[in-house]
Amino acid sequence: MPSTTILITISINVVSLTIGFIAFQLMNELDRSDKKQIIDQMITSIINMILFIWLAKIILHLSIFISDPIAVLAYPSDANAFYLALILTSIQLVYKAKRNGLKLARLFYHFIPVLVFAGFTYHFIEIIWMDNSFAWGNFILMFMLLSLFLLLKRLINQKTMLLLISYCWVFGKLLISWLLPFTTIFGYMVEPLFLVMVALIISVLYLFNRKLVFL
Repeated sequence: MPSTTILITISINVVSLTIGFIAFQLMNELDRSDKKQIIDQMITSIINMILFIWLAKIILHLSIFISDPIAVLAYPSDANAFYLALILTSIQLVYKAKRNGLKLARLFYHFIPVLVFAGFTYHFIEIIWMDNSFAWGNFILMFMLLSLFLLLKRLINQKTMLLLISYCWVFGKLLISWLLPFTTIFGYMVEPLFLVMVALIISVLYLFNRKLVFL
C-alpha cells in the first residue's frame, strides 16, 4: 500500500534525522545560544523542505489533486517533487540570506554532521531492517564522509570542509550511480545529471563568491 510505504519512509527519515541531531549536539562546541540558533535554523529548513515536497507533489499532479486530493497525497513523492522542493527551499534560503542576514555557509557547514550521520543511519536501517543490498554503496560513502569530517574538522576551516565534503559526496554519488542501477537521497531516486548540476553550482558559488558573503 502506498500509505504504508509513506509511513515507513517517514519513520526511517525521522529516526535518521534524530540521530543526526543527537550527534550534532554531542560533537558541536558552540555555546548554548549559538547552538540553539543553528538547530532552530536547521529544523526550520528541514520542515520547509518537507512542506515544499508536499506542495511540489500537488503542483506536479494538479489535475489529479483537483479531482481526488487523497489520491495524490496518499502516494509517495517522486524525484521531480524532490527537485522542485529543493529549488523552492534554496530560493527561500537565499531570500533569507539577502533580507535577514542568514549566514548560509555557516548553516550548511553545521548541516554536514547532521546529514552525514542521518544518511549513515538511514542506509544502515535499509541494510539491516529492509535487507536492501543496494544500500551498501551509500552506506560506505556516508561512512567515508563521516570519517573524513571527524578527522579534518580541527585541521581545516569551515569553508574548505564544506567544499571538500560536498565534492566528495557528489563524486561518490556519481560513482554509485555508475556502478549500480540507481542512487538515492533519503529514499528519493536521483539522476546523475542532478549530481552534476550540484557540483557545477558549488563550483560557481566558490569561483564567483569566494568570500561567501551571504553564502
